[in-house]
Order: sequence, then C-alpha cells, then structure tokens
Amino acid sequence: MRVPSLSTKDLEAFAGFRNSAIQTGSTKFVAKLNVPVGSYAITAKLGAFSNNNDSYVEICTLSAGGDFDRSFTRLTGSGAEQGLSHHVVHTFPSAGTIQLECVGTSPQASTLLEFIEITATEVNSISNGPLS
Repeated sequence: MRVPSLSTKDLEAFAGFRNSAIQTGSTKFVAKLNVPVGSYAITAKLGAFSNNNDSYVEICTLSAGGDFDRSFTRLTGSGAEQGLSHHVVHTFPSAGTIQLECVGTSPQASTLLEFIEITATEVNSISNGPLS
C-alpha cells in the first residue's frame, strides 16, 4: 500500500536553547525565539530546581500570538526539582516571536531554571480546538 505524501513542502525547524542556569524567584525570566511567517507546532521544555528550603510555585507560560500553554510546579525544600514542558500551535501571518516566561510566586524563593529549549516546527496548516 502506498502512503500518500502529506506535503510537497519541506518542514523547517527553528530552535533556541540556554543550558546554563538562570536564577529567578519573583524576577521574571523571558526567553524569545523569532520565526518567519508560517504555521508552527511549538514545544518548550526546561528544568526548575529549588535553591532554598521555602515552598513556592513557579509559573511558566509558552505563548505565540494569542495562543498559550501554562504550567505550574510547587517546589518544596532545597534540591526539589521538576521538569516542565509546553506545547502550542499557532499561525503567524507575519514574522513573529514565541515567548517562554517563568516567574516564582514568592520574593524569597530561589529557583534555578536550566536546559531551556524552544523548538518551532513549521507545518502546512494547523487545526486547534477543544477536546471532547
């Protein structure tokens, strides 16, 4: 059986990373990836590590235009760690920016974020709606 081709267009991927640790807390961390016109399946991931004994929540949001995915993690005690991942699909009618933003909910919180990656894979079209 022959499998039909989905597209004559080659897929393109755009990616950016930051492996070194950045300290947050109540200071907002923002990573940006610029992409040209097109439709994209976008993923982001990072590791969040607690740097003190407090308990607090780290909130991260991946956004592209008006589309977004948000995650929350509660880090309790020194050495607590959590991997976070996000996924968004979006069509940019003109060149655009994908943004990953993270902030802690406590001024005394000390979070280290590292191994941060954003990848946008261009696709022919997207369909996005509520799940049944």
